Amino acid sequence: MQVDKNSFRKDKNRYIIRKNNPFLKWYYSLVSSRYRSFISLDEMQELVDFVTCWYARVKYPDRDFDYNDGIRNPNFKNIESLVSSLNIEQLLYRLTDNERTLMMCPYRYAGSFHHSIYDKRRKAGLSHDIMINIYHLSCDSSYFVVKVDEKTGKIIPSEVLSNYISFDKDVYIDDLLMVFADKYSDELDFSELVYTIYVHNCDLELRKNILELAALKITYSNYSSIKRGYSRAKKFINEVNEKLNANISLDDFNSAVIRCYTSEDDLELDDKNGVCYHVRRFISNNNK
Repeated sequence: MQVDKNSFRKDKNRYIIRKNNPFLKWYYSLVSSRYRSFISLDEMQELVDFVTCWYARVKYPDRDFDYNDGIRNPNFKNIESLVSSLNIEQLLYRLTDNERTLMMCPYRYAGSFHHSIYDKRRKAGLSHDIMINIYHLSCDSSYFVVKVDEKTGKIIPSEVLSNYISFDKDVYIDDLLMVFADKYSDELDFSELVYTIYVHNCDLELRKNILELAALKITYSNYSSIKRGYSRAKKFINEVNEKLNANISLDDFNSAVIRCYTSEDDLELDDKNGVCYHVRRFISNNNK
């Protein structure tokens, strides 16, 4: 398919992280607020680039769209089964450790350990947990350890914790914080617990921002037209929302596409000769 280069002439390249001043301002403000980052800006950019390549060239190549548009090529009649095999697990498998961590957003802290998971008495794998110290205010050297499943935030029951909270149902890290804050703020120092939740929330916001930049780059990828790029980006957003709970708003992404595609003057236009009008119409048509 021939690429319409005019479709990209107003792309502002906001997915180039070191040139994205609003993102950099937000990120450095986060770091200055005690956020403990584990991934560099260059690694973030590599993740954006790899995700773009995965969705624009590997998973949804132009030949896929050709087939759906009625251009029949017998070599690609089984494209649907191929696409289904290129799932999010296959993508994660090909990422670096830091890239994968950002995509998965586990809870993290200095202490961690592994323990075996069993299915009908057979070892089925390993669970990755983190350890958080809770200190008694009456004695600086006295503390107990809270164990948290890093993937789900579920609290691992213990005899000590049962003195503070009931385990009649599953208890998660946010639940434990609320109980400590409501009932035991005069007895316990749970600052490590607060910090763990803070870091996790920052990780989630960072992931959301990075994946939104990846969706923008998929849209404006010069591998094909903006129409096909936008269709790929929508599939990408739906997949990471479903599989990773990325919480990316399609409405917010559409607004970002419009901001990225139009100049400030164009944003004021709403007539049929304005670029903004045509982009809005294109998005509207592709969301039906």
